[in-house]
Amino acid sequence: MAANILPKVDYLSTVSGGGYIGSSLTWFLSLASQAGSRYGTTPDTFPFGRPSLGARLSQASASNNQLLDFIRQHGSYLFPSSGLSALSALGVMLRAIGVSLLIYFSMLSGVAVLLDEFRLFDPLTDNLPPLPAVFGFALFAFFLLSWTLYSVLSRAIARVAKVDYRVRTATQRWSGTTLGVVIASLIAGSLPPVYDFMSGIGPGVAAASSTTIGSVLAAVASLSRFATSGGKGVLSKLVAPAAAVLVLYGIALGAFWVAMQSRGEERFTIALVVVLGATVLGALINVNFLTPHRMYRDRLMEAFMPNLTSVRSGEWAPATEADAAPVADMCPSYNRRPYHLINTNVVLVTSRNAKFRGRGGDSFLISPLFCGSDATGWVRTKDWKQRGGRGMTLPTAMAISGAAANPNAGVSGAGMTRNRLVSALMTLLNIRLGYWAPNPRYDGKIRLPNLVYPALRVFAGLAMDEKRHVVELTDGGHFENLGIYELIRRRVGVIIACDGGCDPNLDFADLANATERVRVDFGVKIIFDDPKLDLRWLRVGTAASAAPAGQPFQFAERGFAIGRIHYPGAQTPGTLIYLKPTMIGNASTDVLAFKAQNGEFPHETTADQFFNEPQLEAYRELGYYLGWQMLEANGAAALAGASHPPPPWV
Repeated sequence: MAANILPKVDYLSTVSGGGYIGSSLTWFLSLASQAGSRYGTTPDTFPFGRPSLGARLSQASASNNQLLDFIRQHGSYLFPSSGLSALSALGVMLRAIGVSLLIYFSMLSGVAVLLDEFRLFDPLTDNLPPLPAVFGFALFAFFLLSWTLYSVLSRAIARVAKVDYRVRTATQRWSGTTLGVVIASLIAGSLPPVYDFMSGIGPGVAAASSTTIGSVLAAVASLSRFATSGGKGVLSKLVAPAAAVLVLYGIALGAFWVAMQSRGEERFTIALVVVLGATVLGALINVNFLTPHRMYRDRLMEAFMPNLTSVRSGEWAPATEADAAPVADMCPSYNRRPYHLINTNVVLVTSRNAKFRGRGGDSFLISPLFCGSDATGWVRTKDWKQRGGRGMTLPTAMAISGAAANPNAGVSGAGMTRNRLVSALMTLLNIRLGYWAPNPRYDGKIRLPNLVYPALRVFAGLAMDEKRHVVELTDGGHFENLGIYELIRRRVGVIIACDGGCDPNLDFADLANATERVRVDFGVKIIFDDPKLDLRWLRVGTAASAAPAGQPFQFAERGFAIGRIHYPGAQTPGTLIYLKPTMIGNASTDVLAFKAQNGEFPHETTADQFFNEPQLEAYRELGYYLGWQMLEANGAAALAGASHPPPPWV
């Protein structure tokens, strides 16, 4: 702040966890300060304080800054008070899972009963399995026979009908559908013999099934680090899908057990009522209010957008003022800079557009004036709302941008949660932080989704494209994790990018993904061509001076690199100032001590959302030193005096 650069910054583009503090800044810039005047972007009005006087590389804020103190003391934001503890979070998770299972399991059990009423699960003869299995085998045999016959006659068909290519394409398309029906039939046909086997060796199939499900869930939990870290080994790619298959099969087996145990005179009517009742109940439930998204959103809001009365007292309290704050009201005329761009991802895994489908989505922007994406089109933010409801709020947008755990989505469009089987299980259990929103192409004049639609269609993999009336928004990092994509779209001349992702090996995966996408989509090349300021100097061990005596780790030469942004048709390139958490030699004593005690710092897992004061302060203080190093080394005077053309404010 002492360099007085922030007033010159046109855009604040945030994504994922960076949206926490970014949205906090936007919120407080729209309010009056504790003294009655407005917060601003100058050193004297900045809401998070000013550097201590007399030393550039001193503590980052005055000791009496209450807002910064409040955030510092609420780093473990998910458990802010004794009334909102780990039990509260567990209760919300169990509520989401329990209600979802109640609805889906009731529907599945009812269907199983109805099928059993028609004796579809009974063996056809002493030597033949149940009808579903026989049908599956017969369909597969017919599939092979028909393809064999077609292969023999393909030349004759081509000469006579001249539709060989079209016939080939159609049969190839239906091959996958046929195989899916075969697999489903064989699974259904396997339930009776597996049920009989498990009933014969244990106290009952229900107990056996629940034990199996519990064991697999424990395995999934213990191996979650492979899925979240995008492990490249065979184990990380196979274990989670295999576990998902076992859990899904266990649920189907449980539904079959209900059908077997409920054999009686009135069960057909009861099953029909159960199926219809579960469907109606599910249709009345708003998915956005059932999932953990709402809890995640509220806890973030209370930590980063507290009421000023809470800030003064230093005590947690509901953030009633920010709760209903529309995004459309942010960045008012008196604090228009920096204009906030909140980056999210719209899930499009079944899109017919190969680019959207391959990436798993598209960049979806939420800003005070416009919201949308290339895939869905755009709409004015003030008009983007559900039927009869309010528009998008800043806390909700912040939570969407950080919704990392979600089916059918993963970092940069990859990862274990992109797997169809894993996504199916997460959907069934309603384990998601994402948010269902109106599709901008339909002006938002539709109802938000319930537990039946589109959740069931998502479970079948049919409802995740840009043509649906409702779309699912998730973490912006599922598309691009630096927040520079929308800045490149606007041809910004100087971009300061802070890469806070967990990258202990400094592979620069997020930078590589962003570089590839802006080159493909906009024809923009980002090149680090200055050997004195390229990426290599961010690695530990490159510092010119040796580590102090007694330090068990090495230092990097610097925490930033400078790249050139080559826009098509531009006479001079733009500048990308890229900052990355790394250990540098002039960090403060507490940062060095924290590193000595926590070897993974400053790249501890992002799954850790429970920061205490020393941990939060270590990251904040290291970031402050890295920022000052960057400003002093190559850019403070130039950036502060740079002239900027009027931004388009889009």
